[in-house]
Amino acid sequence: MEVSKLFVLVLAVSVLVITVNACSITLPDDIQGFAPIILVKNNPTSGDYQLFKPTGKTTDIPEGASLYLVCTGNKNVITSLNVASLVLQCSADQFVDANNNAYNLYDIVCKSIPSSTLRLTSDGCSQNRGTIFEAGYMVDQTFYGPVFEMCYDNVTETTYYTHNVINGAAIDYNIKESTRRSFSAEGLKLTTTKTNNYYTQKNQIERFENYFGPDQSYIDSINYLARGHLTPDADFVFGYEQLSTYYYANVEPEFQPVNAGNWLRVEELARSVAASHGNDLETYNGAFGQLQLPTVNGKMVDIYLDDAKQFGVPEYYFKVLLNRASDAAIVFVSVNNPHAVDGESREICESVCDEADLKHANFPTLSKGYTFCCRLEDFKLSYDGLPEDVEANNLLVRKV
Repeated sequence: MEVSKLFVLVLAVSVLVITVNACSITLPDDIQGFAPIILVKNNPTSGDYQLFKPTGKTTDIPEGASLYLVCTGNKNVITSLNVASLVLQCSADQFVDANNNAYNLYDIVCKSIPSSTLRLTSDGCSQNRGTIFEAGYMVDQTFYGPVFEMCYDNVTETTYYTHNVINGAAIDYNIKESTRRSFSAEGLKLTTTKTNNYYTQKNQIERFENYFGPDQSYIDSINYLARGHLTPDADFVFGYEQLSTYYYANVEPEFQPVNAGNWLRVEELARSVAASHGNDLETYNGAFGQLQLPTVNGKMVDIYLDDAKQFGVPEYYFKVLLNRASDAAIVFVSVNNPHAVDGESREICESVCDEADLKHANFPTLSKGYTFCCRLEDFKLSYDGLPEDVEANNLLVRKV
């Protein structure tokens, strides 16, 4: 009996010591939008730094673990210290520097949100039609990432898909940051300035007047072709991750009523599904098909943003949600045409939105981008650009 009591006492003290010595990062309380990149090394004597991935609202950081906080970007510094980086160690429930000065992570912010790097690999993708571009961060000549990847062909200026992971355990606690960054054409043949010009309303109005005459009604201050994110910024937890999505290789021309309509509903639904399952949810995002619009005489015209016909306007946007843990997937498809007069005729599969209980009341609304759902195997009959290992035997459904 006495031995048992002693064992319980020792166990209790041990748990107490572990609890007291451990540090933690709680979202979003401890992190601001302008926070530095957080690299973590849990073993103080070995191993490499890794991008910090929260395990939920609160993530425990073990005693002795190190945080490497970095403000990447030209002349970017931690505002309170005027240095670009800071190393902290977890010591007795506090993050301290080499001089044992304690820091509150919330108070450590950069002058600007840390900038990302686009690494252009030679890895083939989409049946070797494209190569993988990786968005991440270059710190001390080491690449940390990818945050997400793009399968891109800069000969035809085609994005076959983007791939990212929604952290279902932490996405509900992401940092709300409204800052936006200008899009970069890095990795493309064209310059950023030239690509920007294609998306101006001036260029779009001129092109549509050439297509349909001076009385064209397709493009105006409400109906215009926006830079439609494939992997959205809101799929990520930290401000520096969110701003890593601003590359032209990660966008396609998308009518703004669709971009702010049902495509936004699809993005929100994807994050909701990830949060409800509580684990990593992979997404593959892209666009396909050539949008055609009719003249007053009924002639169908292919729509492009450029004379070289490389920046075509797609007919469809798609988002694959893949939960490898449950071997389940679903594909959302939105019609990129708010002027469509019929939605059901655009369906490329038997819609399973109702069966999966993954739907929104606006999905049938044509002016917001008619949206339907496919089983993954059915979708792949219409689109052959996904990696071979993107497969699932089950339909991904809403978790009750």
